[in-house]
Amino acid sequence: MSELSFRAIEDALFPFRVGRRLVLGRLLERITRAQSGMDPWRIVTRLFARVKSADSLIEKARRKKLVIKTPADVVTQFSDVLGFRIIADDRDELHHLRQLLEDGFEVVARRECAEDPDGFGQSGYEYELRHHHEGRVFPFEVQLRTFLGHYWAARSFHLFHKQPRDTAAKHADALRHLSAALAEAERAAAAIPVPGASRVVGEAAWRSLPVWTCVHLVVVESGELFAGHEVVALTTRDSEDNDTIVARKSELYERYAGAAIVECSCFDISTFTLNEPVVAWRPDRWDLLKA
Repeated sequence: MSELSFRAIEDALFPFRVGRRLVLGRLLERITRAQSGMDPWRIVTRLFARVKSADSLIEKARRKKLVIKTPADVVTQFSDVLGFRIIADDRDELHHLRQLLEDGFEVVARRECAEDPDGFGQSGYEYELRHHHEGRVFPFEVQLRTFLGHYWAARSFHLFHKQPRDTAAKHADALRHLSAALAEAERAAAAIPVPGASRVVGEAAWRSLPVWTCVHLVVVESGELFAGHEVVALTTRDSEDNDTIVARKSELYERYAGAAIVECSCFDISTFTLNEPVVAWRPDRWDLLKA
């Protein structure tokens, strides 16, 4: 695909960027107003949202042998163009987050990963949801995991991501053993009291957080190597923000030929490393982490 084609696909992602703003705002509002014993600040620092980029959509379409004729064909082929992940402290917090999602959005589908026979012990929940706003419908997906469940997923990511189904099967016993050990650790941790209580946070506070005020563009080169990082400040004027993001990503595609660009909303770059642990941070480019 040429850079021009990449730009056309990035432009076609405009509705999903609007959806990101709307869904993220509703999530932040509900999380920071929850009265369930959760610490809203801890949760917000582990909240991760991303809009799939042109490179990712094209790669997925090719891998699945889909016929793509227009940029709109790319963004309408998949249900996970807009995705969120929230990492909970424990199973109790995971339960509260599930309730928050199910009360706040239309649930299209819900899957408990532990019930998947091909998951080999993976835990957590995956949701297909819809947000309704002024007569428009915005589809998105959410992954909910505990910290220990996320460790399992990160440790085995290379066995599942873009791999044949039998790749992970070769390690099924080790994966199930690790999952069982982590589940036992979660049960033990549940018996240890955690100090602190939930507190309602005002809207002005969460609207000042970086997860809301900016978007990160992280450049990842072949071999999952971190190559660059830019922060785009948002105005919440959707068309203006979309134009800025598309322009910056087009420049990055040209500068880093063949690289992937992760477009994400997160508390800071450490949230990115928590959610994308397979990306290797080159020791000669630590300076880029200051951006």
